[in-house]
Amino acid sequence: PPKQQRKYDAVTEAIEKTKRLHPENAKERLQVIDLVYWKQSHTIEGAALRVPCHRNVAGHWQGDFIKLVADELDLV
Repeated sequence: PPKQQRKYDAVTEAIEKTKRLHPENAKERLQVIDLVYWKQSHTIEGAALRVPCHRNVAGHWQGDFIKLVADELDLV
C-alpha cells in the first residue's frame, strides 16, 4: 500500500543518509537501530552495551535516526 511504501522509503533513505553523514560510525549507529527497532531484542542501554558505546551516545544516535526518518516523511 502507498502509505506503507512511503514509510519504507523514508526508513531506507534515513539508512543511506546515516551512511553518508556518519561514515566513521554508521555501522554502529545502524546496529543500535537494528537491535532496538527491527530485531526488538535490546533496549537502548542493552544495544549500547552490545555495540559498545555509552548509553547516552546510543540514545543520541537513535534520536538522529528518528529525525532523519521524520524529515523524510515531512514531519519536521
